[in-house]
Amino acid sequence: MSFRALLLCVAMGVPSIVLPQLLSKELPADTIAIVGGQVIRASDFLERYELMPWLHKDRKALAEQNKQEFLYSLIAEKLLSFEASSQNVGQDTTSQMMKYGMERVFVRDELYKREVFPKINISSRNIQNGIEKYAWELEVAVLRILSKEEGELLYKKVLSSRNADSTLAFFNDSLFVPLDTITVDFGGNDLPLERAAYAIGEKRISHPFQSDEYGLVMLRLLKKYTNPKYANRSRPDQSTAVEKILRGRQEDSLAGHFASTLLRPQRAEADPAIFKIIADSVYAILVQDSMGHKSKGLYVFSSTDIFRLIDKLQPYNNSTFITAKSGAMTVREVLEMLQYNRVVFPSLKEGTVQAILNNNIKTVVQNELIARDGFSKNIQQSEQVRHDIGVWMDNRRSRLLMQQITDTVQVSDREILDYYRRNAELFGAKVDVNIREILVDSVKLAQDLRKRIGKGEDMANLARKYSKRKEWAARGGESGFFSITEHGDLGFYASSADTGEITGPRRIKEGITIFRMLEKRQNLDSLKQDFKQV
Repeated sequence: MSFRALLLCVAMGVPSIVLPQLLSKELPADTIAIVGGQVIRASDFLERYELMPWLHKDRKALAEQNKQEFLYSLIAEKLLSFEASSQNVGQDTTSQMMKYGMERVFVRDELYKREVFPKINISSRNIQNGIEKYAWELEVAVLRILSKEEGELLYKKVLSSRNADSTLAFFNDSLFVPLDTITVDFGGNDLPLERAAYAIGEKRISHPFQSDEYGLVMLRLLKKYTNPKYANRSRPDQSTAVEKILRGRQEDSLAGHFASTLLRPQRAEADPAIFKIIADSVYAILVQDSMGHKSKGLYVFSSTDIFRLIDKLQPYNNSTFITAKSGAMTVREVLEMLQYNRVVFPSLKEGTVQAILNNNIKTVVQNELIARDGFSKNIQQSEQVRHDIGVWMDNRRSRLLMQQITDTVQVSDREILDYYRRNAELFGAKVDVNIREILVDSVKLAQDLRKRIGKGEDMANLARKYSKRKEWAARGGESGFFSITEHGDLGFYASSADTGEITGPRRIKEGITIFRMLEKRQNLDSLKQDFKQV
């Protein structure tokens, strides 16, 4: 049974769900359900529903069913969390460490809401300009350059040339290096890159600029086509989508201004010796498996890497790394908060790694100082923050309990084999095989025959002489095509054999088998049937 299905069963099987019309008027106005005394609000539901991806979510015909099932899942999450709490699940060190970090995130967010949200203002002109960009998706080549001066030189060369492609080919590896090909649409995380892409003119080349993710680059426009999100939405929905993007960006800008105003009088210093130790350790982890860290032209330092880093720096974890008037931060505290950043590097040059790591640590320290300001205003005790932490802990505890439950499930090889044999069509098109087999009763004889085949004796002649499956033996052991779901274990073993490969001796119900895979084919009719069912 799937995790989601199990959650639904749990939710639907417990009678402690109370509908809002039966509740006291003192509950929040947007209450949609209460489970064991805890409220599920419409705001919680909508926020998580919008963020949750699943198949066919965009089908309007299934919207009500999806929402109902998602509500059941939220109710099930509460029920599982209650049971987890009774078993002290979620009290482990990792969970408490994550709770510590999340509380700071929620305090900071609530502080921003109070200081920033009232100042947000999106004009109709802003929305119209956004829609004009939102209508298009741009496929661009990212070109890495060494300096802004060289980039401007390349830009002028392309603009003055008759053939931009020939000019770019001529200066490839001298003024620029191709880095990646990406799709840009309105609303991405890299705002400088987006602005540069949509500002590209007739010569299909951008000015040099500093990308948040790729560093100093230029863009070459390859294709421009209609954004499917734009095409599939009505005009009001387009405006709503664009306004949401613009509000988010204005929120970020105002939050940045608020943060700089708050942080300007404060001073924090890092221990340079400890920073060097951290930077060297990060670099060592990256270069140890550079390809494993590479994704879309960037080197990603994941949360798993951060936990590895914490283990690696065990002797330094309790050492003071950051000193500030409001209090020090240890190495471990900084690294634990670093997991909430997206830490990526455009290259594995030591200087680049150190510079980007320094910026990320600076962000961690700034966020901590802002959170401390929120704590000084007692925002951690606000109803919203306590609610957000409660929702997060419910999710954490329920997932840990489900993991404990699923870890107790054991499936034997025999059960896997039997299920595969009964449901092979679930794993793709039906497969037919043609084999040459020798079936005998004696393990010793089978081993001897396998050696003789290995020395070059004709397998068809040996099958005629020794095989007890008489109908096939008469054809030199050749079976003719049969489905891998037939002939029990023989069909299962044949399903994984490559053409020309000899398998065995293997014990099956009828005896000891040795076979050579002669031919394997897909039954295309089964694929057609599956598509018709879809």
